[in-house]
Amino acid sequence: MFRSLKGVHSEDFHNACFKVTEESGPRQPWHDIHSQVHGPVVLDLLQNFEERWLGQGGLAKELTDIRKAGLSATAKDLQGSPECWSTQLFRSIDNRTAKLHTKEMKPIHFDKIEGVKFDNEGKQQKAGKKRERLMQKLLHTGKEYQRSFAGNNMEGFVFTRNLHSKRDIHIDNSVQRGLIHHIRNAQHCLYIETQYFLGSAFLWEEHQTQRCCNLIPAEITWKICEKIEAGERFVAYIVVPMWPEGLPDAMSVQDILFYQYQTMQSMYIRIDAALKRRKELLTKAGQKDELSDVKPSDYLNFYCLVNRETNKGGEDDISIKYPLNRTRRHLVYCHSKMTIVDDSVAMIGTANMNQRSLDGNRDSELILASWQPSHLASHDSVAKGEVHAFRLHCFAHLTGVMEDVFRDPSSLECVRRVNDIAEKTWKLYCQDEVCDLKSHLAPYPIQVMEGGKVVARTANGKFPDTNANILGSKPTLPSYLTT
Repeated sequence: MFRSLKGVHSEDFHNACFKVTEESGPRQPWHDIHSQVHGPVVLDLLQNFEERWLGQGGLAKELTDIRKAGLSATAKDLQGSPECWSTQLFRSIDNRTAKLHTKEMKPIHFDKIEGVKFDNEGKQQKAGKKRERLMQKLLHTGKEYQRSFAGNNMEGFVFTRNLHSKRDIHIDNSVQRGLIHHIRNAQHCLYIETQYFLGSAFLWEEHQTQRCCNLIPAEITWKICEKIEAGERFVAYIVVPMWPEGLPDAMSVQDILFYQYQTMQSMYIRIDAALKRRKELLTKAGQKDELSDVKPSDYLNFYCLVNRETNKGGEDDISIKYPLNRTRRHLVYCHSKMTIVDDSVAMIGTANMNQRSLDGNRDSELILASWQPSHLASHDSVAKGEVHAFRLHCFAHLTGVMEDVFRDPSSLECVRRVNDIAEKTWKLYCQDEVCDLKSHLAPYPIQVMEGGKVVARTANGKFPDTNANILGSKPTLPSYLTT
């Protein structure tokens, strides 16, 4: 933040979260995720590029046919290899941005689609059908189109991609469909990093009619409630920036923070109610109450990333007249878009958990869902392949430690240990004495009260070093711009 201002970062300064200068600092810390793919899925990426190219310019003659150039790849049967990977491309896009291939697609009707079966025993099939009908009602209007892809690296695998039309615009919103599919199949945990977390406005206490109806927060909430009612463990770890990039008291940022607060509170209210129902049921049955000291934060937690830096070992000679030069702290801006499900599937791409990314006709997004068919989660355990190793790396990177308890992310011991580390980080971040931080993981500055109500964590309700409300302010801009 400060130590490299006059050195390696002397010509690489960026800070959009505070009014600071290159001379005063700090440089804004940044957290992101990238992925690289090899093999047949590159052809899917190529098709997306070609559709974007043709949709924007229509200059087909300028595209090189990689098949004629001898650069094409053929899918190989790798079922015999325990380390093989499968990758599925999901998109959020419409035909204003890309020339979508619809000639060979046949119209379908959602009332004729059979409900999705979510596991081998079909335990969640009934609840899944209810949610499927809700998704159809909220997301789909007009004519629908379908095409199926059969893969040769998973036995019996068939993926159906649907396009639907809204005001004669063909829309591919498979990013949201893919996220919903994997959340519904989750058995143990979710680890999410996202720049925005807004959605399921129909569950909010206020502004329920806002155009922010993506189902991701609702799906996560229903998954946790189902697990509570079944007496099973499940944890969702969600990392977001302390506030969206921009001045925290700006009108647009405060609007987004308000919608985020409504989203978080709607989830905690329902999780708190599910815990109370489960406790009452156990009490009536005369059974031991294993949930006596369990609270919503044992199932769902929001975190942010922070940093603090002393001048020890540094070369900076910055005046302390600027507030941030005295506190020497800053949020680490979480820009990544990643979801890890049960340590089985890693979904990495450009789509955030907000309506803009998931709607299908408001932005163009890609997500690649990658997994190892030989390393999938079981009913009793998360997967133990390379996705598991990567999630452990994420935990170690953010907390500054690597502990055995992290290997079982859905356990009470793990979530409470992570929360304990985060609480200590927050205390060091907020204290008057400047110190270097070993851990960058801090609790998002809210507290969950009785009934799942959410309040600001700080005494004045403001983010440290700002005059900006943690819970945002009543929206003033059209929600289409901020959700």
